[in-house]
Amino acid sequence: MLIVEKYGGSSVSTIEKIKNITLHLKEEVEKGNKLIVVLSAMGKTTNGLLDLVNQITPNPNKREVDHLLVTGEIVSISLASIALTDLGVNSISLNAFQLGITAEGLHENGLIKSIDKLKMLDYLKEYDVVFVAGFQGIDENGDFMTLGRGGSDTTAVAIAAVMQASCYIYTDVDGVYTVDPGIMNNAIRYNQISYDLMLEMASLGSGVLITRSVALASEYKVNLILLKSMNKEGTKIVKTDNIEKLKVAGLAINKKLIQIEIDADDIEDVLKALEDNGIKIDMFNINDHKMKFVISENDFKIFEKIFLTENFKYFKNVTKISIVGNGISSRGFILSKLLLSLNDIGINPRNISTSELAISFLVDNEDVTNVVRKLGETFELLNK
Repeated sequence: MLIVEKYGGSSVSTIEKIKNITLHLKEEVEKGNKLIVVLSAMGKTTNGLLDLVNQITPNPNKREVDHLLVTGEIVSISLASIALTDLGVNSISLNAFQLGITAEGLHENGLIKSIDKLKMLDYLKEYDVVFVAGFQGIDENGDFMTLGRGGSDTTAVAIAAVMQASCYIYTDVDGVYTVDPGIMNNAIRYNQISYDLMLEMASLGSGVLITRSVALASEYKVNLILLKSMNKEGTKIVKTDNIEKLKVAGLAINKKLIQIEIDADDIEDVLKALEDNGIKIDMFNINDHKMKFVISENDFKIFEKIFLTENFKYFKNVTKISIVGNGISSRGFILSKLLLSLNDIGINPRNISTSELAISFLVDNEDVTNVVRKLGETFELLNK
């Protein structure tokens, strides 16, 4: 059987962890399986490389940045292949160019265009394990192009889709929870969750899986399983499940946001500048000639450069909290219950917005734990 596995940076952060992974891979091969293994860069390698760039210039050439960043994943797969070969397993490490993974779009945020399935099959005929550098593709000029945040997840799911294989994503959490277990240690872990709800939670900042990877899995019906490294239990992402009968499936929490307040006299010009520079805005509203919205911390760096001479304020200590569930916005009693619960603990939510699957609002960072605990209890998302 062919299996695709992906390991994140924390799972390959040390040589000892890499060796543990290769022991697991050897066991799988001994069971008669073939594996395609996608690896991220070791630990904080990517951040370290970006720090080096920032020591040179705040405005680097993006092509050159991409050519630097892809080296992190290449180091990981090379070390893993060396370790697995040392165990007597026939393996090889390959980058995007060698495997024919093409990409299009913009440097630092490319989109996978195609994967050469025949090349992959040829390598699998010769090797039991093929290690693939995640987070990268080759553009029309033959240059490396990175795939943006969570790009290794995207690589793994895309390969699984092309090869019609199951995809196991190994990370530092052992599945999808109703609430971030780092905030509430009595959160409930799901054995399975629907593509739709997982996609909504990912898009709202749950941080477990990147939105693009879930969308790909949903479109191509990839059997996607999220696990903690070396654990047997996790969460399976499926087409439908009994979670869809629940009133509220979970809470998504996004702390990596900055709220912007800017004069709304030239709203069309502001929105066009944001769009032209790829800055995504959320929780948008206009009040007293002021435009308010939130953007990611990464986009704020770009925002500052564009609007350097404009009159704007920004607030860093804000968190977006979303309650997620099928048809949630059409159930008025859920919003009422939400507001009453927050009122009980003296919290006044800001910038409330709704979608078919979620109700979102902003709170101050200092209030997050109290809000999550209260809503977790209100909507029965915590173990008693």
